[in-house]
Order: sequence, then structure tokens, then C-alpha cells
Amino acid sequence: MVRMTRGRTWIGVLGLLLAGIVALNVVTLSLAATSGQIDQNIQALDQENSILRGRDAQKSASPRVRHDAAALGLVVANVDEVAFAQASRDDAAIAAQRLAAAGTGY
Repeated sequence: MVRMTRGRTWIGVLGLLLAGIVALNVVTLSLAATSGQIDQNIQALDQENSILRGRDAQKSASPRVRHDAAALGLVVANVDEVAFAQASRDDAAIAAQRLAAAGTGY
């Protein structure tokens, strides 16, 4: 070790160490730049999601749904008219026969 520090080999070793430090700094800076780009992409996507949520809220708002349903001839059912359908044991077999007859492939 003492011989190396007195000779020209020491200059080469220091040069390699400095080159390694510079390379490490370059890699760190490139990772930081990539991280900055990813953060910008995340912010842009968050803004786009916010805009899309607003559009979705407008399109699925209750007055618009009622208007579109009325245009299709649909009406709101009265609470007194709502009833539950009664299922029987044969309903599954009947449904299977109807699907087979329709040829749906189910």
C-alpha cells in the first residue's frame, strides 16, 4: 500500500475513484429526472380523472336520467305498485328450456 501511494499507480486509482463518483452522481440525477417526469404524469392523470368524474356526475345525474327515460317511454313506478316476484322450483328448468330453444349457447 505504501509503495502504491508513492508511485504513479496512485494517480490511476484516484482517477478511477473520481470517475466512479461522477458516474454515481449522473445515475442519481437521471433517477431524479425520471421521478420528476413520473410526478408530472401522475398530476396530469389526477386532473384528467377529476374532469372525467365531473362529466360522469353530469351524465348520471337524476334529472338527466329521468329525462332520457321519459324519452324512451319509461315512467317511474308508484310505490304502491311495486311488488316482489314469487319464484317457484320449476323456474330454473323453464329458463334453461327457453335458453336452449333460443339457441344462445348458454
